[in-house]
Amino acid sequence: MAKLASIAADFIKRTWMWLGLAVSILAVWLALRGLDLQQLWQALAGANYLWLIPATVLHFVSIIARAVRWQILLGADKVDLSTSFWVENIGYLVANIIHARVGDASRVALMSQRKPVGVGHTFSTVVLERIFDMLATVIMALMLIPVMPIPPEWLTQVRLMGAMGIIGVAGAIALVAMGQRTERLLAALLARIPRIKPEPWLARWRNLVGGFGALGSARGLVVVLFWTAIVWAGAVGLFWAVLMSFLPQAPFHATVFVLVAEAFGMVVPATPGNWGVFEVIAIESLTQVFGLPKPQATSYAIIVHILEYLLVNVVGLVGLLKYSLSLGQIRKQALQKESS
Repeated sequence: MAKLASIAADFIKRTWMWLGLAVSILAVWLALRGLDLQQLWQALAGANYLWLIPATVLHFVSIIARAVRWQILLGADKVDLSTSFWVENIGYLVANIIHARVGDASRVALMSQRKPVGVGHTFSTVVLERIFDMLATVIMALMLIPVMPIPPEWLTQVRLMGAMGIIGVAGAIALVAMGQRTERLLAALLARIPRIKPEPWLARWRNLVGGFGALGSARGLVVVLFWTAIVWAGAVGLFWAVLMSFLPQAPFHATVFVLVAEAFGMVVPATPGNWGVFEVIAIESLTQVFGLPKPQATSYAIIVHILEYLLVNVVGLVGLLKYSLSLGQIRKQALQKESS
């Protein structure tokens, strides 16, 4: 039975990989369809690349804020900022080159090896990060409503994501608040199951819920929300600065629209790094919604993606060198954690 499940899982992974490749190739074709390559070259040559300097600075503001937030969620008494920063960026490197799921698993594996935090504890903080980022995307989408018409399908997705985010945060806070009562209830349920030793399962439960500890007070929640705001302010700043290189006439809220559209587009299967899909979303957003010229919009999409991709990967590679690791080792450890 286990072998059959492994074969099925491998088939799904391979199918998803080939589907992602096909979607990325189609997206590249859509992005370049009808584009005059001479005009594209002129747009690239005529850009003001000095804007890439503040874009790079703002990127580092964002990733440092992510590291601070993750350290808070993990527990500052257990994890130092340096470890949080390097492990998180190694995870992003893996996500960019192998797969996002493997990237998250590699973060869990690496952190649980290097610091006194269990796998369940680390995993729950990664989930919380995703929830807070989802809420940030929802808030940015809502901020667009007064300044531009929002596509109806967006509003449906915003409501769904907002509800999921609020339920996730509220559930985490409730688990922390209920504390011992939840554990006693779980212990009573486990005691009724034959051939089950409750204590190992309760230990896993404590470890998992431990990742929600930062939300145990109003101050903790506010601090996590604050660093989440810094994370996304840095991301918006990067996208805006690069946009100014190519389209200085574009309104500021075009940047927010593109960033939100990219966040929604993450559900579309694509190659690691989201190549093709990222570009077509940015181009269509700028040309169809804001009426901006396609050569400049395409140039912007290419450069902002390459810049972000290179910055993330360079920092991740430095982290690998710091810990004397290879991508092969990280992938193996991540897959072991996934299967355990």
